[in-house]
Amino acid sequence: MKILLLVLLLAIAMPCFAGIDSLGGYAWTPVTKTYSTSGTVSGAIVWTPESGRKIVLLGAMLGSNGDAGNSTTIEVETGFDSAFKKDGTDVIPPVNIASGQVVISGGVPIWQGNTDEKLSITANTPVSPSVVLWGYETN
Repeated sequence: MKILLLVLLLAIAMPCFAGIDSLGGYAWTPVTKTYSTSGTVSGAIVWTPESGRKIVLLGAMLGSNGDAGNSTTIEVETGFDSAFKKDGTDVIPPVNIASGQVVISGGVPIWQGNTDEKLSITANTPVSPSVVLWGYETN
């Protein structure tokens, strides 16, 4: 009897997971962008969408590779103005990392940009910051 219930439960549940990348009739292709450097960086562009598209950010992993005594502050932003060294709008506000990684994700979009809007990072650090962003692009 228990096995029959398990089989029936799986038979009902499996179609729900069959097309997870096209849930609700909307299909999307996952995109992953990475960036790493050594030292301080201001407004480095990590993700430029294809022309006429918008970025939908689903998650980020921010990391610092160095001694635990040297912390780093990393932020993901949009609209950084390099000519005036002016910060843009925070997508992920400054995160202070002593060492290791911080993962920010929630199963739903964290942010959706405007058409052709780029994502960049700023990191104030004596060590090597790294960023991994994932999501998709839409019209």
